[in-house]
Amino acid sequence: MLFPELSRNNKHGMAPSSLFLRGLPRRITKRDQRKVFVLGFHKTGTTSLAKALLVLGYRVCGFVNPKPDVTPATHTKEELFESRYKLLLTQYDAFQDIPWFIFYKETAQLYSDAKFILTVRPADKWLNSVLSHMGGADRKSNHWIYDGKGDPVGNEALYLEKYNQHNRDAVEFFENSNMDFIRMDMPEDFNWNVLCNFLECSKPIGRFPHANTANSRYTIKNRILYRLRNLYYSFEDPQKF
Repeated sequence: MLFPELSRNNKHGMAPSSLFLRGLPRRITKRDQRKVFVLGFHKTGTTSLAKALLVLGYRVCGFVNPKPDVTPATHTKEELFESRYKLLLTQYDAFQDIPWFIFYKETAQLYSDAKFILTVRPADKWLNSVLSHMGGADRKSNHWIYDGKGDPVGNEALYLEKYNQHNRDAVEFFENSNMDFIRMDMPEDFNWNVLCNFLECSKPIGRFPHANTANSRYTIKNRILYRLRNLYYSFEDPQKF
């Protein structure tokens, strides 16, 4: 499907926006699209990068929750990937947010010609952002990443350990391969020059998008758009995957 975001059953693609419209000419004319996988943890600029990829004509898949009855106690990460996430790989061109960054070895095996982007920011700033955005809630999707600890509050050391270890492991994995890999440091590398040079495409007109900041999430405009989006999209069938 050329426009999966327009399906009312779509709950994973980036919702249509002005950036989506800017990327339509490239999407329609693009041929032989190589996959792009964003390997950075949440709160490392992944939403901004996703919006930039929309402008460049990519179909972008974002956050996907596991089924309620699928937990680290019942399924391994490999089983989770096979049963739920692998099915989405043919529907989109680019992938970011949970769970995609924990499956870089699986996606690299399936798409050796893909582009892989590790987004990073200083660990202290990352932790502060995670605490501000996620603190106080037991997020089930985080259980797969942080040994069953869904709330960063009280688990700061564990969250930092997992974040730093993931970045080290990803760099080591791709440095020992022949795959296309780049590390993008936030905010200095978040610009069209860095991204388009890596993706081997022409730079679009306009500023590089920056999204999902602490202040922007709670604006009246974003709250209205969030409610409209929920009214348009159907709730996902829990048996679909």
